[in-house]
Amino acid sequence: MNPEEMVLHQERVGQTQLVNSAQLPASITDEEKEYLQACGVVFGEKNSEIFVEVIFPDGWAVVPSFEPRLSALVDERNRERARIVYKHTFYNHYSWFGLTCRYNVRDWDPAEILEDRGLCEFVREVADGGSALQATGEAIFLCSAEIPAEGHGLICLQRKLVGAHTVMP
Repeated sequence: MNPEEMVLHQERVGQTQLVNSAQLPASITDEEKEYLQACGVVFGEKNSEIFVEVIFPDGWAVVPSFEPRLSALVDERNRERARIVYKHTFYNHYSWFGLTCRYNVRDWDPAEILEDRGLCEFVREVADGGSALQATGEAIFLCSAEIPAEGHGLICLQRKLVGAHTVMP
């Protein structure tokens, strides 16, 4: 296993440990804690430098994402309430917590980047806490996957609305 694979493996192990536990990052602010308590989350003792024990309301859970450092706190309707970053490697060990907006618009890549053409397709959806309310049928953007020197952004080559559907919450 090369060093990059080793780090990814350690991050996946950390993510698995997090989603199979009842804990949140201890870096949570007082305002975030008050909001979660109003939603029914019960806070316990700090069980490490970076985590605090919690009891989630029925149906709430921490779920993994495709990115091994990133997980989400979802409610009983699978709406994303917060994002959690947990870096669990031999050289770095930290966690971060941030509430997410209930309603948001996001673009996501449903397929791997088409490496031979340097292109990728994105789907846009309007979400209620992570659960899609409305989404385009397939791809709406065909974008270059090249990242500018500044390290962020995609260059849009073509806008293509394929169709939309509404998902009832």
